[in-house]
Amino acid sequence: MIKKFFKYTILLLSLFATCILVSCDSSKSTMSGGFINYYVPPATTTTSDNYEGERYNRTDTAVVISVDTTNEKITFQSVSGGKNYYLYYSGGTEIYGEEGSSYVISQISVGEVVDLYYISGTQKLVKMQVSPDYWRNSNGVRLSLNEDKAIITFGGSTYTYDSDLVVMSGGASIDVSEILKFDEFTAIGKDNKIYSIIINKGHGYVKFTDGDDFIDGIIEVGAVTSAVIEEEEMVLAVPEGTYTVYVSSGDNGGSAEVTVEKDETIPLSLLQFKKEGSKTGLVNLVITPDDAVVYIDDIRTDYSEKLTLSYGTHTIEVTSTEYDSYEGELVIDSAYSTFNIDLTATSEDETDSDSDSDDTTTTTTIVDSDHYIYITCLTSDATVYFDGVSSGTSPVVLQKVTGTHTIILVADGYETASYTIEIEDDDADVVKVYPALTAEDDE
Repeated sequence: MIKKFFKYTILLLSLFATCILVSCDSSKSTMSGGFINYYVPPATTTTSDNYEGERYNRTDTAVVISVDTTNEKITFQSVSGGKNYYLYYSGGTEIYGEEGSSYVISQISVGEVVDLYYISGTQKLVKMQVSPDYWRNSNGVRLSLNEDKAIITFGGSTYTYDSDLVVMSGGASIDVSEILKFDEFTAIGKDNKIYSIIINKGHGYVKFTDGDDFIDGIIEVGAVTSAVIEEEEMVLAVPEGTYTVYVSSGDNGGSAEVTVEKDETIPLSLLQFKKEGSKTGLVNLVITPDDAVVYIDDIRTDYSEKLTLSYGTHTIEVTSTEYDSYEGELVIDSAYSTFNIDLTATSEDETDSDSDSDDTTTTTTIVDSDHYIYITCLTSDATVYFDGVSSGTSPVVLQKVTGTHTIILVADGYETASYTIEIEDDDADVVKVYPALTAEDDE
């Protein structure tokens, strides 16, 4: 009888203790199967870490690599360690911009840095937000790259990067060295480190042919690039857009309009600029102030574009309401001339012609006669263009010249590729090996 009494007493005490433990723990968060399940009182407002109807067990900050809208799958690269993985989104996935406003999936750019909340295992994306912890520098230009030191400079500031840097152009990943100086981009980073670069406006190419009668002449594409004609065939990298191409060489010259699209090559034969008759030269007028009125040979002239004038002497008059007028002469005796006229100058020698120079830009370079640049493309029959001039078929060896240069690789049946290289005066050879070109899609 006593044994039975103790048996029931112990049983009752155990049940009572269990009820107390369950009651006391009902207001705490619990872990079930790896998921964090929060108790939310009915009056509680949901937060970013705790919102009704959804739960997650992983968070990360990553770069968007690709978006597959057909299969509703997004590929990411983690900013911590560079690991690639994918997540599935749906109509129930919450998507937000940097400031917290609601987004749709089409508003998330490839290359963007986002904060992620997801379920590991099923790879279900619960929430995604453009990360407010990373800065964005939009419409940057003139990026300078030092691959040896792993630094990038633009806008007067210098940043670091590592091998996990993501560079996206037209939805595809490219190497950072493929960014040219006039490409427009958005850089995304944190503190002094860049994690992603998105090319907003890229470049294409103009391929000049039939240049036998134009050697030592000048090609200028808009105001963005120019070159001396050194070979029968040349390729210049040009930003996307529509430009007027100016060509001048002795008796020959003229202009034509071209539209350059991203990664496309526009052929342009120089035969259309071959002329018979009197010699003409291209004239670039640089006038200060820029609202001055110009008369050449007593005819009011628009000088916002290059002028074509016949060889010889021409009168010029420059007037402005706030400055003294200028009268003088333009002597045209070369294929290309630049005249600078500053109405604010007090010197009588206000017209300065640099007709003896074939190029209006000055770049400080050093020719290192003791060292060379070795360039190899893994597409063996690729033609290598160094600053627009054909240097032969890969591999090529060039005299070392310091400064910033553009390498363009061209081969039949492949997409043209271009790279920027920075050559330092370091008393050493330079070796560059570029990946195989991408085959063109079969039509």
